[in-house]
Amino acid sequence: MFRDLGAHAAPKRVQLEAGICCEMIEIDATPVIAAVLDACETLLGAGARKVLAGVLPEIHTIPVKVAQSLALDSMEEEDFGAFFNGITAWIGEQYGHVMLDEVRSEFSLMVNRQQRWRAA
Repeated sequence: MFRDLGAHAAPKRVQLEAGICCEMIEIDATPVIAAVLDACETLLGAGARKVLAGVLPEIHTIPVKVAQSLALDSMEEEDFGAFFNGITAWIGEQYGHVMLDEVRSEFSLMVNRQQRWRAA
């Protein structure tokens, strides 16, 4: 899942999937609807396209979750803490059960060290 992602893409994907420091934006649905109608016609025929075209034009926008651009080295400490706690909690929930014992131990040490540092 993350193996082929680079040093920027992997944390950005975690950020997006965890919903940490993200915002919802509305995008124009027109190109998506056109693509769906074209695919429908290709797979199911012109009749199916006509039926679907009666419903889809009512969709004007599509909500999309977008990860905010973050400069971690210049974030306020409180904002970084919220980001760090959010993504580490998500990683723990999603992947803690499949981590090797050694990796889980290192992950736990990292998370606990950060929490102790912030409490000090």
